[in-house]
Amino acid sequence: MAFPLNFSYSPPSSVRQLSPGKAALVLLGIGILGAGLTTFLGIPMLMNATASQSWPAVEGVIKISEFTTNRDRDDGGVTYGASIVYDYTVKGTVYSGSNVHFGQYSTSDPSYGRGLVNRYPVGEQINVYYDPNDPSISVLEPGAGWSSFMVVGIGALFTLLGFIGGFFQFKKYKRGEPFASQPASVSPTISN
Repeated sequence: MAFPLNFSYSPPSSVRQLSPGKAALVLLGIGILGAGLTTFLGIPMLMNATASQSWPAVEGVIKISEFTTNRDRDDGGVTYGASIVYDYTVKGTVYSGSNVHFGQYSTSDPSYGRGLVNRYPVGEQINVYYDPNDPSISVLEPGAGWSSFMVVGIGALFTLLGFIGGFFQFKKYKRGEPFASQPASVSPTISN
């Protein structure tokens, strides 16, 4: 004895599906955005982080060391960080910097920001590593950590997914395939 069962799914009427051509453009836009993020933010940050290991150091002093709390206006989420500002002098010119390390971030864990404030109290004498080609670029903790790779990784992921998804949507568009406006219907049977 078989009992026919029919399952069907219809997306809510408020959900608009994109045609393959429009979906390809959106995905390619995401890929371009990812490539821009990687090229203009991630790679320079990573290059500075790795180069900073061989930068010269001068003595500096911590001027501002504050624990920061940031509340998201949309969802009310809170992230914590630190605002560390230091002064240093290179060849008679006084500079001010704020990079503790390249890839500095805020997090939902307040211990990260508190740890930076405790490590760099106001008035503390510290070593400041600066770019000899542009002494206005400086950092307190030279080298590349995981956060230095984060922007490159996220940008590369968006680039990859955007371009691959856009490519496949463009192929659908070229073949003239319509977008899936009709839900698939599944009819399983149960037999005893």
